[in-house]
Amino acid sequence: MRPTLQSGKWFRANVQRAMELLHRDGLLCMSGLADLGHLEHLRDAMLRDSRAIQAHKLKLEDFNHGIATNHLQSPPLTDPAILAYDDIWANQFVHQLCEAYLGPDIQQAFITANNAMANKTQRQNVHKVS
Repeated sequence: MRPTLQSGKWFRANVQRAMELLHRDGLLCMSGLADLGHLEHLRDAMLRDSRAIQAHKLKLEDFNHGIATNHLQSPPLTDPAILAYDDIWANQFVHQLCEAYLGPDIQQAFITANNAMANKTQRQNVHKVS
């Protein structure tokens, strides 16, 4: 799905189609919503942080289910240059679909990185919903 970037929002028919896809598939793939340079900057910063955490292994809380799982659970990013990208953190098109799906007046109150890294010696516990 592609938005009408000039209008600043999705057409009603596109919102309806997005809701149908979310209900049917549980996910939605969208393109053209964020500047690729911004995404590359975010990726590079996250890779740099991930490598530093893995190399030093100073804080157990950086590892979800222990260091041996190599499953990183890091606090939010703090680089102001990355956090300033509204097309990533405050994307009006994503927000419009989230409001259509979840209801009005939604807020993003928490961000974190949760990454399963390669070369682990143990597996993370299975997640299940009861």
